[in-house]
Parts: sequence; C-alpha cells; structure tokens
Amino acid sequence: MELITRMLLYDATYLLGFTLMIVISISRCRVYRISKLRAVIYCFITFLSGLLGAWLIGQIFNRIAALKDWIPGIKVDMIGAVIFTAPLVLAAVYIEKGIVKRIAAQRAKKGNVKPVWPVSFRDTLDLMITGAFFVFASIKLGCAIRGCCWGVECGWGVETPYLPYVKVFPIQICECLTLIAIVMLVYGIKRTRFFRRGMGGPLSAFFYGAARFGWEFLRWYQTEEIRHFFLGLTLWQILCLLILLVTVIWIAVLYKTQPSEPQPKAAGSGKLREWLPSFKKPEKKPIVHNKKKKGRK
Repeated sequence: MELITRMLLYDATYLLGFTLMIVISISRCRVYRISKLRAVIYCFITFLSGLLGAWLIGQIFNRIAALKDWIPGIKVDMIGAVIFTAPLVLAAVYIEKGIVKRIAAQRAKKGNVKPVWPVSFRDTLDLMITGAFFVFASIKLGCAIRGCCWGVECGWGVETPYLPYVKVFPIQICECLTLIAIVMLVYGIKRTRFFRRGMGGPLSAFFYGAARFGWEFLRWYQTEEIRHFFLGLTLWQILCLLILLVTVIWIAVLYKTQPSEPQPKAAGSGKLREWLPSFKKPEKKPIVHNKKKKGRK
C-alpha cells in the first residue's frame, strides 16, 4: 500500500470516529437528560477540544524534549486529548450556563415561566467520554494503517513504511483494542452502586493512563536515553502518572461527596422513567366489571 493511500485512510478514521461519536451520543442522550441537538453540538465541541488538546501536548512535549537536545517533532498525541478535553468542555458548559441564565432572565421579564434546558458538566462529560474513546480507538486503527506510532522491533510483527524491511510490534492495534475494552469496563462500572454522576470521564482517563503507561514499554524509541527520559521512564509515562494522580483524586472526591447513582441498563427501564418523569407512561385504571348476577326464576 502506498504511503499516500495510507495517509488518506488515516485521515478517514477521524471521520469514522466522529461519526461513531454522534451516533452513540444521540442514542444515549436521554439517559443523561440531554437533548439530541445539544448532544450533537457537544460532539463538535468535544471533537475539536480533543484535536486542540492533542496539538497542545505535542508542542509541550517538543519543548520539554528540547531541554535534552532531542527534537522529536511531535505534531499531535492522544494523551493531550485525554488531558485537555475535560477542561475545555467544562469551559463550554460554563459559557452555556451563562447563556441559559440570560435566557431565563429574559423569559421571567415577559412572565414566561417555561423552564430552560438543564445544563450539567457531569452529565455532559459522562455522555461525551464514550464517543470520545471511540474516536481514539478509530484513530489508533488509523495509526496501524498509516504505520506511525509503531512498537519495538519484533520478528513476528508487521512492517511499517517508516522502517523499511523491519518488522515491529503492532502496538497501535493493541491500543485500539485497549480503548474499546476501557469503554466496556466503564460501561459496566456505570451500572454499579460505586458509580456517581460525573465519574465517566475520570474513570476512562484513569484506565487510559494505566494502559498507556504499560504500552509505552513496547513503543519504539531512537535511543535508550530517550526511552529513559527521567527516572527511567519516558516523557509520556511521566504524563500518564500525572493523569493517574489527578483522576484518583477526582474519583475520590466524587465518591465521598456525591450519592450513588447507577445508570439504567436500557432507555426504557424503570430507573430512567424515575429520572425523566415526562417519559412515564400513564397508569392504566383497573377495569371494574359491575355486572349484576341474574337471580333464578
């Protein structure tokens, strides 16, 4: 496969991931009391936030690496999307809250008591994180097609156009499968009593940080000095440790301060109807048969 074809297919995985994010978010938005329109808007916000975060971490990584006279030329990396997406979505939610507050004030002046739509950062992040991780998984599949982000040299591995005639460990495919496994694991945790609203984001980031830390041992680096950037760890592994520290604190605070709120298994379950009274089905009144028995003649 030619390199240009590989790059075009790689770019297509971004579109595939974004499409999956929209489909998943629309199908699950009612669980989080979010309208379909709002879900689609936040899909764009989350996707663009992830791209910006991936670019920012690349710039930060290059500047830190330059301190050791290493110029890696990193353009984007997924770990930046994991780090920066949550604060960028939080900023978007606070802007939206300001807009909602203004709309509510205008309605109140006109005597309109119709409530405005609810805005919750915790619910928004819980909804968006699932689709975001499908974007990550799709992009990692694209990395395998393109041949970038390869692993260590391996006799039974795959070839990459960047290292001709050398077989390398297919770490991109492993990372793709790991990301899907994280989505499934968090999906299961959301249905336990341990779960609190807003835990979806930090739980997903925690498992990603742990997985990325491990996979880094099998990633290719030019020299041992780069592999052991600080304290025997790569620069990415150090960032993973920071992710683990922040997410553990985040999860602990939510666990201590918020009530247990396991999510329903399906959109039509009883728990969802408790969350969304407007979706309650009207109770059927029992039919009373009031027929009089005829007496014998």
